[in-house]
Amino acid sequence: MECISVLIAVKNAASRVQLELSLAEWGYQVTSAVDGEAAQGHLRENNFDICILDWEMPGANGFEICRQLRSRSAETSPLVVFCASPAQLDDIVSRDDAGANSYITEPFDLRHVRHRMAGLAQIVLFRQDPSMQNMRKSTLTDGAADL
Repeated sequence: MECISVLIAVKNAASRVQLELSLAEWGYQVTSAVDGEAAQGHLRENNFDICILDWEMPGANGFEICRQLRSRSAETSPLVVFCASPAQLDDIVSRDDAGANSYITEPFDLRHVRHRMAGLAQIVLFRQDPSMQNMRKSTLTDGAADL
């Protein structure tokens, strides 16, 4: 199984590090960015399977980056997860035309994050190898209940 690559672009350093460490521990290949401009640079140079984008960050916000990603071919566009505070959720719902696949809220409940990521990982694995459509579990979901 190919490693699933994730770009994390979250402005809060503590939250970003928490996600980096957790996702790496769960088997994801992680790259991080401190702002929208750095995220756009990584996206120009690399292909990612999943992007976790802060709803509000310096440079370009998650909404703008997601819209740019959705202008790509569906086969090359990464799955997108918005990261926001609970107060920003109404904004996210009202701007759902950006095309995000999911969202997580800060402060993070790592069980929730792991569950969301496992679901997205299944989509990524199917994209990589359609014969895996009947696969029920990947190594990334094993032990999710242990958190």
